[in-house]
Amino acid sequence: MTAENQNFEMYQGETKHLYIKVVDGDGNLINLTSGVVVKWGVKKAHYADRFLISKETGGGIEIRNGVAIVEIEPDDTEGLIGEYQHEARLIDEFENVSTILTGVVVVKGSVFT
Repeated sequence: MTAENQNFEMYQGETKHLYIKVVDGDGNLINLTSGVVVKWGVKKAHYADRFLISKETGGGIEIRNGVAIVEIEPDDTEGLIGEYQHEARLIDEFENVSTILTGVVVVKGSVFT
């Protein structure tokens, strides 16, 4: 089941961890395992050509205790100010693809960047 409107704010140059819990249609937690791939990306708009930030399991996303943890590093938001679309997808061991999270991230300017 897709968790919609998962909006958050952050400042440029911050370290942020986004915890993604996946639930079934009844709201029960699905325990993610090492056999799945989670991808997360940020674009200016859904129709934009390229990702401004892109992470996946083993490359910025860690599966810990059945939860996907997206690690947003300070360099990821360099040059970004404004409102962006973000989305996460799950690819299971059978290559089934599911959108598990959508929302808006607002990146605020910082005097440190």
